[in-house]
Order: sequence, then C-alpha cells, then structure tokens
Amino acid sequence: MVWQISGFGDEITDIFPDQLRLMAGLGIPFIEVRQFQLPGGDKKVIVDATSQDLDGIAAALADAGMKCSAIGSPVGKSRIDDPFEIDLERFRVALSAARRLDAPYVRIFSYYPPEGGDIRAHRDEVMRRLRKLSDVARDDAPGVTLALENESGLYGETPEGCLDALQTINSPILGMAFDACNFVVVDVDPFAEAWPLLKDHVRYFHVKDANADKEMVPAGRGVANWEALLKAARAEEIGDYLSLEPHLKIRTSSYGVTGPELFRVAKECLDEVLRNIA
Repeated sequence: MVWQISGFGDEITDIFPDQLRLMAGLGIPFIEVRQFQLPGGDKKVIVDATSQDLDGIAAALADAGMKCSAIGSPVGKSRIDDPFEIDLERFRVALSAARRLDAPYVRIFSYYPPEGGDIRAHRDEVMRRLRKLSDVARDDAPGVTLALENESGLYGETPEGCLDALQTINSPILGMAFDACNFVVVDVDPFAEAWPLLKDHVRYFHVKDANADKEMVPAGRGVANWEALLKAARAEEIGDYLSLEPHLKIRTSSYGVTGPELFRVAKECLDEVLRNIA
C-alpha cells in the first residue's frame, strides 16, 4: 500500500502559488487547503472563499500540476451555543470548494462546550449538528466524505468521543482524520488506546508529533508512535493520505506555522518513518 503525501501549505507561507511551489519542491503532490492568499488579494480562510477565489485556487493548482486532498475547514470548531446557521453557511462554502477543487474530503470538528461548560452535557446537540452536516454533504456534494478530526476541548477529544459520534451518525459520508499528536496532547496513547477503537473509521492521517512535554516535533521524533501506527495501517490498507501539519514554530487552536526550512525537515522525517516500515 502507498499513501499519497499531502500537507497544509499555509504552514509554509500565506501566498497560495508559493505554497504549491515549495511543496512541489519537496515532492508533495497534494495540498490540504485551509488558509490562502492569492496574488493581489487578502489572506482568507477557505470557508470565506468566493467563487472567484476558488477559480484562482483551481488555476494555481493546475499550473503547479498539483491536486487538493482535502478542504481543511474549521466547521465544528466553535462553541455549541453559537448559532448553527453560521457554521452551516460556512460549511456550504467548504462543500463548494471541494466540488470546485475536486477534493475528496472536507475536514470538520465536533464543537466546544459553552463557556465553563461540559461538552458531554450537550451530546444531543452535537449529534444533531453532525447529522445535519452529513445530510447536507450527501445531498449537495455526492462523492465528498467528511473527515472528523480529533482535537482537545471538543466532543471528539478522546477516542471514545470520536467513536460515539462516528457510530451514532453511522453514515458512509462521515469518516475520520486521525491526528495522533492531538491524542498525545490529551494524554491518550494514539496506538495503544485510540487506534484499536477508531481504525475502522479512519480515512486519512494528519501528521505531526509531540514529545513527552507536549512540544511539537517532527513525526517519529516524539511519542505519537508513528512507525507502529503506519505499520498497522499499512497491514490493513487504511487511509488515503498522510497530510503534513507540523506546527513546528507556532501552534494555535486554529492553525500552525512551520516555515519552509522546518517543513522540509518535517517531510524528511516522515520519509524516514516510511522507510523504516517498508
């Protein structure tokens, strides 16, 4: 089995054609589009893209000979007491982007609690929203799969929370973007604890790592156990893409910064992991 290598180009630079040029130079043929800036335009999040923006992104991809692996949307990365209509509107833009850019996946999240609250107390509303997103994707973007990413503070912070959502919605439209590092951050062993529960739902991987102090490091240099994970995934032919999201300079709740040189290091370390499991 051979995974396709992708990455978040906005971790390298803001200007979209430069993202593509630098990633292509590292031998990365796919991009997960999250934030972009077209020449002469403003920096935007993909769910704020206009039709003209999407045409510009598509043209840049064609010029670079690259493809889009996923739309890295922030949908579901808001509080559960925020109006759902706002998220739903942005989600429809993400689906439009997926259609225009021929992306097989749209990444989503599973909502934060209200201020000072417990997201588990809002399970019914979380499931209602995820079901609605799945239904809209099924109707508006046939062939596009939603990839639920695990992340701290959300309903899907733990393997059990992710599994609950995936089993409750129980739709071929909804799979998982497995982020081993995000499990490390919440003191979950990605391979021993998360993988056995979630492997049947995994569609692709976000690749970053953290050490025992929860500092971001390249894949294979931390405690996420990427070699064991990918060896097991390869044996069962799980996952389409390995999408680099290194966060080696800056890590925030909505994006990361790595820069060109450290992104090269991140790619080289992923290549080393793959050689070690060959």
